[in-house]
Amino acid sequence: MLKYDAWMSKNQKDGSVLEEWDAVSEKIRKGFLTLKEAHDSHELGYLNLPSKPISDLLAFCERVPVEIKNVLVLGIGGSSLGPRAVYDAWSGPASRHLHFSENIDPVAYQNLIQSLPPEETLICVTTKSGSTIETMSKFWHLFESYSHKLGDSVKNHFVAITDPEKGPLRMMVNELELQSFDVPSEIGGRFSVMCPVGLVPLALVGYPISELLAGAQHVVDASERVLGGDEESALFRAIFDHYWAFKRGFHTTVMMPYIDALAGFSEWFCQLWGESLAKDRDLCGERTNVSLTPLRSLGTVDQHSQLQLYISGEKTKQLIMIESEATLDLGVPDRAGLPETLAHLRGKSFSEILAAEARGTQAALEKAGVPTSRWVLDEVNPETVGGLMMIYMVITSVMGDLLNINPYDQPGVEFGKLVAHGLLGKAACEQEAAIAQNLVPDFSNL
Repeated sequence: MLKYDAWMSKNQKDGSVLEEWDAVSEKIRKGFLTLKEAHDSHELGYLNLPSKPISDLLAFCERVPVEIKNVLVLGIGGSSLGPRAVYDAWSGPASRHLHFSENIDPVAYQNLIQSLPPEETLICVTTKSGSTIETMSKFWHLFESYSHKLGDSVKNHFVAITDPEKGPLRMMVNELELQSFDVPSEIGGRFSVMCPVGLVPLALVGYPISELLAGAQHVVDASERVLGGDEESALFRAIFDHYWAFKRGFHTTVMMPYIDALAGFSEWFCQLWGESLAKDRDLCGERTNVSLTPLRSLGTVDQHSQLQLYISGEKTKQLIMIESEATLDLGVPDRAGLPETLAHLRGKSFSEILAAEARGTQAALEKAGVPTSRWVLDEVNPETVGGLMMIYMVITSVMGDLLNINPYDQPGVEFGKLVAHGLLGKAACEQEAAIAQNLVPDFSNL
């Protein structure tokens, strides 16, 4: 279960909020209608994923031999951040070890693969386009290496997750006769955690994906209720709060869970929010200046590194806190010995201390005029994590509609990809490489 406590929508009686409530509410409902229509027409598909059958996927995972002890995901961005966030938030028990190789830093990559015996490892190669430089380079390196060590059985150690019809990886899958799963054409990478991109590697290590999907489905059902006029739901109020804050110049969104297990969720959120809601053209092609900048923090750690910026710096930030009601009987011994200035901590549980720190942070932020909102989970489990991720996918979509931008593309990053291909020798990208060489001169020696 997820509960929501908001700074703006809970203070509706404040005149500046009340006078906008009806107008903004109508815009939000229109955003939900646009989202529903895009799914009805199969232009989008992520809301449909929680109800899709998963029996074939589970059957494949059950056929994987018990000798396989490790699952390695080769992917980057939306191909890895989602499943890694889910896995990091899980307390297990896992039937296998799940590893992620995202960057192409050769030192880190070598250290990882040297720790994984080929005969005990299954590689998940995940790229929807099938042409991601980092992923495909490592895939071909490992396929070559494993071929020498495993012989004809090498193909049993690879599974590809990519476009159902096109792309270099799909072509190689067909030629090499590898097991594969489809990334549906209507699913973008950063919205893909509930499809085989996330479900295959998670299911391979025994993660209860049906519970993850059940949590996401609760949010899909809540979306339907918003279309029916429900303005009291957490989902509706969270969208109102984000939009209300943005319109008042709070353009930086800080995700700050007070749960270590959700640090990976913040990383996933940063890609979702940053790539989706920073655009220089609106839906009509006109120049715009929409930029919702995501930042990730972790309570209480970043109270001691970033909070000063949020409170005393430029007032451009809104902050989202995530907490859990779950507690542990672990804390400060109730015995003499602490100095008088700390004696009040005697007998306090760490859960109590964590909650007090969070309330102190929220009070300090609100006193300084920084908009805050708070999600409270009854506990961190697959259902609440699935719900939280679907909530922010829906919020992102509706915010795109409210801001009249396309939240599903990322034109700003495409040029850099073409430059990289060109610098590495791709003839079709020579022009981009030449432009880059003029823009970025060679380094000089010290």
